[in-house]
Amino acid sequence: MKRKLIFCIFIIFLTSIKCFAQNTDFKYYSDYDKGFSGCSAAVYYGNLSELEAIGQEQEFLDYLDEEIGDKLNSISKLTKNNDWLFRQALREWDYKKGEVYAVFCANSKFSREGIFLIVVIAEKENILWKAYSIDENTNFDDLFPNTEEE
Repeated sequence: MKRKLIFCIFIIFLTSIKCFAQNTDFKYYSDYDKGFSGCSAAVYYGNLSELEAIGQEQEFLDYLDEEIGDKLNSISKLTKNNDWLFRQALREWDYKKGEVYAVFCANSKFSREGIFLIVVIAEKENILWKAYSIDENTNFDDLFPNTEEE
């Protein structure tokens, strides 16, 4: 399972960098009554059932955090605006249990900093996530785990 998770993580970062760099499918969302606004995009990556990991959603996220948590600035709590914003991007999808998404949130489409989240749907209303701050100095090359067997 560890090798499958490493491969999954590699694919997530490889494609998410391209999405973020190209501002792919970023949408502007706003709720003026609550004072929330920003741009976000969600990218579907697969289902944990493909990795035979249903029921291990939190373990998947914890493993991911072990691999990259020391290379990025981890965020343990989101602002109300960012929580609202990433959920707006997820609402573009008909998400189901076990699915994995990468979500990007920023103040505007051309921001030089933002938040990158890996999101796992544990249940329809139970969404697990790990979040990281990213900026123009984030070196994504350091994030790719070594996929060779030791």
